[in-house]
Amino acid sequence: MKDLSEFLKSMNPYAPGLAEPTAFFGIRQAAIEFCERTRLWRHEDEFEVSAQDAEAIIAPYGAVLMDIESVFFDGQKVEPKTTAWLDEHVPGWRVGEVEGEPRYLTQIDLNTMRLIPGKAGNVRISMWLKPSQDCDEVPDFLADQYRETIAQGALARILVMRDKPYTDRELAAVCASSFEAKLVSLQHSGSSGQQRARTRTKPNYF
Repeated sequence: MKDLSEFLKSMNPYAPGLAEPTAFFGIRQAAIEFCERTRLWRHEDEFEVSAQDAEAIIAPYGAVLMDIESVFFDGQKVEPKTTAWLDEHVPGWRVGEVEGEPRYLTQIDLNTMRLIPGKAGNVRISMWLKPSQDCDEVPDFLADQYRETIAQGALARILVMRDKPYTDRELAAVCASSFEAKLVSLQHSGSSGQQRARTRTKPNYF
């Protein structure tokens, strides 16, 4: 993971006097949009769960779960279902009245998953992530491969702020256009690319 300050060297020459909190706000928003539209932050994790801890926090610190690609329990694929579908087809799942091997996966709260029914075993998951609104770091690939792109996205937001020493709407428009063009060119890259966040060695549970 790389600190948000990694992007400042690409921004400060165009925004003299820019305060770090403002810069970090712009960087976060640009990084979030970048990951939402390109789906390039693809993360795999593996951990053990107990029967009692059926809801596991699955996104790494500083990240937000965007979408789940696949989940395997003890090597067997688990089928994702909505809570409405489970209410109709699996009575008692909410209160733990279902027994047997986990067959379904659902989400009730942000950044969590729940196996139905709950059982102790090994979970392997592949998912797409985006930075959280309060993150201090982003994955290495954003800073190493897309530093200028994220900086342009951040500047596009910051340079339009009124009555600042760095206010420059023309440059903001140029940055926004460049950022948009890069996002369009990467729109379908997430299906094949994979960038991994730090793997957790111990999961967190509700």
